[in-house]
Amino acid sequence: ERWGSTLLYGARDVAKIWATDRLKSIESYQQWLGSATNSTSFLVDYLLNQKWGLLGYVAVRNICFRPYATITDEGQHNKECTFAAQSATTMSVIDKVPGLVVLGMHRSGTSLLSGLLVKGLSYVVPGKVMVANNGNQYGYFENDNVSFQNDVWLNEQSMHWNKLNIRTDEKDSRVIVGGFDPNFSCITDYCAKAKHKKLNYFQNRKRALLDFNNSTLPWLLKDPRLCITLSMWLPSLKGAPPAVLFTFRNPLEVAKSLARRKINNVKLLSNGMKLWIWYNRLSLLNSQSLCRVVTSNEAVIRDPVSEISRINEELTKCGLPSRPLNATALLDFFHADIMHVSENNNNQKKNDATTNNEEDCIIPPLESGLLITENNLQNVYMKAMTVFCDLKNGKAFKENYVWPLLPSVV
Repeated sequence: ERWGSTLLYGARDVAKIWATDRLKSIESYQQWLGSATNSTSFLVDYLLNQKWGLLGYVAVRNICFRPYATITDEGQHNKECTFAAQSATTMSVIDKVPGLVVLGMHRSGTSLLSGLLVKGLSYVVPGKVMVANNGNQYGYFENDNVSFQNDVWLNEQSMHWNKLNIRTDEKDSRVIVGGFDPNFSCITDYCAKAKHKKLNYFQNRKRALLDFNNSTLPWLLKDPRLCITLSMWLPSLKGAPPAVLFTFRNPLEVAKSLARRKINNVKLLSNGMKLWIWYNRLSLLNSQSLCRVVTSNEAVIRDPVSEISRINEELTKCGLPSRPLNATALLDFFHADIMHVSENNNNQKKNDATTNNEEDCIIPPLESGLLITENNLQNVYMKAMTVFCDLKNGKAFKENYVWPLLPSVV
């Protein structure tokens, strides 16, 4: 139902809500339907303010309606969007995109990419930023409170960044078993109180939201855990939905980097590559409704100025303002040795490489010394590299893409 210039919509349970929570009986609900005073605004005001206490967590979204073609619509299949809000004033308020979220697996170059956006395009990471350390000497470009809150949500579900408790069905990879459940955790005070969460449950989240929602410049939100928890943040960020910048890196290089970590490492390369598959799959799943720009660590390293310039242009199509490019500051920050291993894999022999015939993607053979270290490594490697190829050629972004079977929990 249209309410002014705003579209309000709900589930089939709306009538049940009225009958059980607002009105005394079904008869009362039917009587209300026939009255002259009934309105969607009355219902929404009650639900948001009185029943659920969600005031401050709800944002207006502009929705594109593209009519389906019918028998009488011959030649009219590409109809333009009909927006719920049409006035220039309303559109400018609704469509203002406040920032972007960088999504990518750990050790996939998300810190490098974020640093280039901050230095070269003047994006802002508001609030307390995680300091550089031996694990990343050039900085993480992450808001501390975002990372801490993500850990709260993961830990209460007996999860960690390297322990997702997730697998596919044994025969059908479309079926995901386990993993992070947004309904188990909370994003509102009402939910936290109802589920008896600790008093400091939202301590980090509230600090982070103050930082991001009060930022006057386009912000950058980055933490690899967001691949898993993104849906927990979106309803509370002011403005239109943020743009997403998704990046990926060769899975074997990621797994090797994870194994070299001194703290919280992932010793088995097969586990590192399984995590790589899941993080990338969940990234695309959780950002499928958002405006998404895609890059890769390989493209960034090959020509950082050109790639950041391309990203800047693509992000304007998502509603972000074009940012002036400071190539000097960008190159001052960029160092080829930021990445722990070369992306080119020039040391790998390609004589026995496997070819993805459909897309001509070359999958180098595993180094012979690695094959004797882990059971099933070759199988996991081929699965991960196939996904890597499909990310490069765009196949993995299609709705009907078939992800590999991963029946063992990681």
